[in-house]
Amino acid sequence: MNIRVSWANFLFKNGIANNIIFSGGAVYTKYSEAKIMAEYGKALGIPETAIFLDTNEEHSTENVYYSCLIAKKQG
Repeated sequence: MNIRVSWANFLFKNGIANNIIFSGGAVYTKYSEAKIMAEYGKALGIPETAIFLDTNEEHSTENVYYSCLIAKKQG
């Protein structure tokens, strides 16, 4: 997760991404990966208004699918 959040932060800080979708459910523990990554992202300075969460997935295919739905909804 640390690498994914660091990469998201790099993309945001360099103007490559205007918003970040953190995706991941509570598959291996009781904690949602997306929510944990969002907290790390906020600590690095990504504004909460630029963070979107997708917390219901159980595998990578669902991560991509539901993240695409969020991105389309946000334009």
